[in-house]
Amino acid sequence: MILFYLSIIDSDDDRKWLADVYKEYKPFMLKAAYYYTNNEEDAKDAVHEVFLRISKNITIVPRDHNVLKIYIFTAIRNFCYTLIRKRTKNPVFSFDEQFSIPSSIDVQNTIIAKSFYEQVVEYIEKMPIIYSEVLTLYYVCNSKPADISKILKIPYKTTAARLYRGKQLLKERFKDLTL
Repeated sequence: MILFYLSIIDSDDDRKWLADVYKEYKPFMLKAAYYYTNNEEDAKDAVHEVFLRISKNITIVPRDHNVLKIYIFTAIRNFCYTLIRKRTKNPVFSFDEQFSIPSSIDVQNTIIAKSFYEQVVEYIEKMPIIYSEVLTLYYVCNSKPADISKILKIPYKTTAARLYRGKQLLKERFKDLTL
């Protein structure tokens, strides 16, 4: 797929830069998109669309690493919100998702882990926004607290405090649950 994006770009320097961005940020983008869509195919579509937009607008995309991460996260989030809005207006039934046969031998543990993960994510979504944003970026997108403070445009100490308090709320909520 990277060849498609590179074919849109004229400059060799821009092609090299985009290839590096693709290698570095694609996993981050997939995680973030999957968090918002809860669907692997939709997440892939979101990543594809954002890279397509980056390719078409390569001259105005920020080159600074920290600013670029914020730009990419914002683009993924906004595209996922748009996608979700469209899907709720026109729901799509996926036969594969409903009737897929698991290939793993350890199905029970997979189901338990997925169920626990979904409970945690659901609880995070219900938390006050000041904690849910920080915890989502930290746990789902694997962002560091320093990056989170830049993404949310809040001081580092505020980010650290919200992260700590959010973790405390999670611990309190799930203290009796053991896997």
